[in-house]
Amino acid sequence: MILTDREYQYWLTRHCPRELCWVVAARLGEMISHENTKLFNHKGQPLKSINLTHENLSYIYFTIVDKAMLLTLVQNTEGYYLIENHREVVDGEEKKTHIDSIIRYAPSLDLILETLSSSRRKHLGIKKRDKIKLKSSEVTALKGIVSIDFIDINQRDRVWERYVAQSDGVLDLSGLHTLPLSVVQGSKTENKHITDLILYQNVNIYEFDWLNKFPNITLISIWYINMIEDHHVHTLVRMCPKLCTIEFHHCYQITGRVLIPLTQHTILSRIIIDNPQLPCQDNPFTTVIKRTEWEAMSNSSIQFILINSANLTLDFIYFILKTCKVLEKFVMNLLILEKVYKNSFSGNEPEKVIFQADSDHTKGFVRNKDVKLYGLLCDQMDDNAFSATMLQKIAERDPKRFNAVGILSEQDD
Repeated sequence: MILTDREYQYWLTRHCPRELCWVVAARLGEMISHENTKLFNHKGQPLKSINLTHENLSYIYFTIVDKAMLLTLVQNTEGYYLIENHREVVDGEEKKTHIDSIIRYAPSLDLILETLSSSRRKHLGIKKRDKIKLKSSEVTALKGIVSIDFIDINQRDRVWERYVAQSDGVLDLSGLHTLPLSVVQGSKTENKHITDLILYQNVNIYEFDWLNKFPNITLISIWYINMIEDHHVHTLVRMCPKLCTIEFHHCYQITGRVLIPLTQHTILSRIIIDNPQLPCQDNPFTTVIKRTEWEAMSNSSIQFILINSANLTLDFIYFILKTCKVLEKFVMNLLILEKVYKNSFSGNEPEKVIFQADSDHTKGFVRNKDVKLYGLLCDQMDDNAFSATMLQKIAERDPKRFNAVGILSEQDD
């Protein structure tokens, strides 16, 4: 039996590459507005314009990036669009990026897929609908609400309520790249059965006031949402009083300041910040959280922290250890772990803290809870910041500057 449109749409969703669909959801406007953009219908005939915008985008079927090429298939209320961007770096006095875009439109899914070459379809794993037999698990899933049921913009509110109702404890929003914030904010009922929330590439969902309709959430895992910033997490903490675990994976607008709201939670026990470039230090002598802010922070619930940033400093670690009174395990980048090992020694308290590498869990060490760290950047801002030779040079070049340094030294004494 030949698959229906709904079945074929779902099969494509399940079997085509979708890891980078969040890029399209976040940057569609840029992708379709390059100066060198050519528009065609499925027959290869030129088009003057297309009615595709970020606002009317309803679904993304697949996205692939191959060297300097990006290819994606999207849908809105008027049909299907195959978007192909080619990037070329032009050499000259200054290297410039030249992007060519080809956008093909078709009113049906079969017609738009016919515009792909056989080799491209094979690479994507796309089969014609009459050559496909659904797995039993896929047939079962289609009896309920699945991601493609959100394609109809006019039905999203109703579909959302049904999707939440059918979720058995875990509300997984993976694949709903174009789900608007307004839909989730429109939740009418209190959903006490939901305990886990997974946000994966949901680029429109970066505010969290709607979580008050999910009072029993204990775990939130967030992936690839670059619109989330530190200040949004204050609302998340306030809306989820039972939260025990929070995970941020590749959310690149988050900084180390996110620990300010997280440490205010009274039962949160696990924090994972999976971002190799997470900013932790403002300058050589100040972390992204000011010393006065650290001094006002205290937590007696957090037991586990993973921060795998290469920017994690001894200073930032020092303040975390002072703030989190019951911390048991701290997982970090291997190079940072080695630095902590070389610049720390145990205190006298009997409780232990395990320091472990994120890439190899067999590598780590244990320190007493009152572990001592030395070599902190902030400790280098002292009377000896200027050598005697440097002070002499300052005096020779600028006596006023020398007097200022002398005054600072006297105040420190």
